[in-house]
Amino acid sequence: MSKTFGAIDRKRRHQRSDKGKQRVSYNGRKCKHRKYKFEKVYEKRMYLKLWFFSVESMSYEGYLRWNNRIRHRIHPYIYRPLFRVDAYVYNIDNYDKFLDFCLNMLLRDGEFLIKGFRKTKNKYHATNCKIAKIRITSHDEGLKVHLIKDYSLNRRWFFKK
Repeated sequence: MSKTFGAIDRKRRHQRSDKGKQRVSYNGRKCKHRKYKFEKVYEKRMYLKLWFFSVESMSYEGYLRWNNRIRHRIHPYIYRPLFRVDAYVYNIDNYDKFLDFCLNMLLRDGEFLIKGFRKTKNKYHATNCKIAKIRITSHDEGLKVHLIKDYSLNRRWFFKK
């Protein structure tokens, strides 16, 4: 029973004798104490799952569908998913290798967003995150790739600066 605010106990309140200990029996039956052991995996994975998205400008009709109070705050771009690739980390461990890998995968001009996964503390134990944004342009020599923004590539465990 809870104590009234400001009241003083005349004698010590009763506490359970097995408090903080494992229960031996419950409802007249002996308890089974199962020990679950989760082994941590310390080895690093050799590949990453990468998703490629094309970045396109939003149509004017789509832009007008937004509420006019928040319309000026949105980014008028849409992301269309293209494909998923398993990339070995040795192929993308610096900027030059990463840009060459993206150029070999896409082989067309435009603006693209690359997304991947990171470990998080949720029920799925993973969250998708932006890795980089690139732009491929066509020239007389061929296609050239430029890194627009590096979101989280330089903070990856395999990346060498």
